[in-house]
Amino acid sequence: MVHTRPTKIVCTIGPATNDPASLKRLVDQGMNVARLNFSHGTWEEHEKRIEMIRTLERETGVGIAILQDLCGPKIRTGEIPDGSMRLENGGTIDIAPIGTKPVKSCGIIPVGYDHLLEDIPEGGTVLIDDGKVELCVERAADDYLTCRVERGGIVRPRKGVTFPDQELRMKTPTPEDLEALGFGLAHDIDYVAVSFVQSATDIERTREFINGQDRNTPIVAKIERKVALQNIEEIIAKSDAIMVARGDLGVESDITMVPVYQQKIVRLARNQGKAVIIATQMLESMMESELPLRAEASDIATAVYSGADAVMLSGETSVGRFPDAAVGTMARIAGNMYRHMGIDESPRHHSDEELGDEQGVAMSQAVCIAAEQIHATCIVAHTLSGKTARLIARQRPPQAIFAITPFESTRRRLSLYWGVTGLVIPGLERSFLEAIKAADEALMASGLVSRGEKIVVTAGIPEGKSGVTNIMKIHVVGSE
Repeated sequence: MVHTRPTKIVCTIGPATNDPASLKRLVDQGMNVARLNFSHGTWEEHEKRIEMIRTLERETGVGIAILQDLCGPKIRTGEIPDGSMRLENGGTIDIAPIGTKPVKSCGIIPVGYDHLLEDIPEGGTVLIDDGKVELCVERAADDYLTCRVERGGIVRPRKGVTFPDQELRMKTPTPEDLEALGFGLAHDIDYVAVSFVQSATDIERTREFINGQDRNTPIVAKIERKVALQNIEEIIAKSDAIMVARGDLGVESDITMVPVYQQKIVRLARNQGKAVIIATQMLESMMESELPLRAEASDIATAVYSGADAVMLSGETSVGRFPDAAVGTMARIAGNMYRHMGIDESPRHHSDEELGDEQGVAMSQAVCIAAEQIHATCIVAHTLSGKTARLIARQRPPQAIFAITPFESTRRRLSLYWGVTGLVIPGLERSFLEAIKAADEALMASGLVSRGEKIVVTAGIPEGKSGVTNIMKIHVVGSE
């Protein structure tokens, strides 16, 4: 069985998809992961969405992972006199922390960041309202910064402020994020996305909180700050998955470099065996139109060809007019691209040293080589934690990957990974041959394989022990 669409689809759930029928249409069109954006909506609304998703999962038998996306620290402008302020190119303006009243300043923009004066040096860049207004710090006073206006425009209250070149002392996740994460963990979310990551320390802080709640929920690092690019390999190493959040990244950095950063992050993440999601404005036009732009189709195709595990829809499915059409369009583009062009295979040649699992890596490579040599229909990985399937997926084999696991949580988490379909079958602790027979029956009953087809099966002995993948069998479906 060859993949038809190994690239997974993440859909943001919102007012446009806030009922069981709408969610069912998203699943029918190809949704694999449901994203809950905690920057919007109430906890009560998200709780209802979680209940609807879990009910839909039971009714359809389709594994759906839930991704909780934390808000992260937000720096915004404060109240502006007369409700707005127009800045002209070449002019000057002062900025100061909200609540500060500089003695000598005449015109001022209040900014909701207490460490503004300590963290932003002379020569530093200040961006307001998604980069529509750009300032450069010329000099620092005791209680304000004087800036030259590089790109003018209108400044209004509650607009986002970013400092692209600076690593800020603000912490992510914030106390509010951790409170929201506690809610998510209590409701068994499958992934948590940490916003505005600057360094690996942010991931370690999140991991410590999760472990303190006696959970092992995987962490997705959102790469949306320019400073994160300087620490990208360390961030990937500490994370379970990466999201290339191109919106904020495009504001903080040279927008013409965003495609370069995207390709680099995909390759680095694949090399470390971590899932990678490409996000932001993939089908933006479909918020109002039933048809995508040609450039959007090419954008999705590029992500597929680069081997990204998943592509994400945001406003298209949360507030757009045609959410199910957007998912269906993305699924068709991804499927057509893979069938006709495959993917970029170059990461296979990278070093595997940093993965730290020589045996698992060796087995995953052997499995893929064997499947290619015998023209196997598919690869079947018996797994407890899902790691075996993830390592195989890292090789990007042309065969479909079926992960057999006794745990629903493992099946859901594998919904994010390239080319992996999870099936829950109790009893992996039984003997290897008995487990193969049970998997055969389940796969045939689902129409995924047929009797007599050749497949490659991998597992660990002794059975029921995680992290000991050490056996491979070339198997004929239905045979003893």
